[in-house]
Order: sequence, then C-alpha cells, then structure tokens
Amino acid sequence: MSGEVIEVNGELDDEPQKINDNAYEAWMFRLRPDNTSELDALLDASGYGQFVESEAH
Repeated sequence: MSGEVIEVNGELDDEPQKINDNAYEAWMFRLRPDNTSELDALLDASGYGQFVESEAH
C-alpha cells in the first residue's frame, strides 16, 4: 500500500500490547493512500483466515 502516513498512534509507545488486546479496535497509523485501487488487493479478516488455513504448517 503506497501513501503518506498522516498520523501515528502514540499510545502504543507505552502500551504496545493494545494491538494484541484488541487488534480490530487498536491502530498503528493512519495512511492517506496514493492509489485507492490498491485497497482491492488487501485481505479482510475472513480472507486472511482462509489464507492462513491454506498454508502448510
């Protein structure tokens, strides 16, 4: 994903576990995308789960 980072979540400096505690609510940074069509190639939670299940462990 190409773009400009416009904000960083400073709370994670002192509490990085927030990402693990609630990964769907916490955020690391906000990005202003250069090309919104790149969003089409990203996986949602369901797609990522299917990808992980298909990988050999």
